[in-house]
Amino acid sequence: MKFLTNEWLNAAELDFKSANQLLQDESLTSVVTFHCQQTIEKLKNRCVQIKRGCLELLRQPLFIVFKSGLFY
Repeated sequence: MKFLTNEWLNAAELDFKSANQLLQDESLTSVVTFHCQQTIEKLKNRCVQIKRGCLELLRQPLFIVFKSGLFY
């Protein structure tokens, strides 16, 4: 089943929030890295679905991407 574009964004935001929470424990660095990678993959999938140039957005820090509202 193909995710809708907003579902990709919601899933990416959950991964990003999870990474921020897990960042408090230094022993979970690999899990934080995984969630960050998943966030980027999901943002990339949304970019592909909406067919517009999002490469510049993906080069920005993730918190700027979410706070900007550009994906909503």
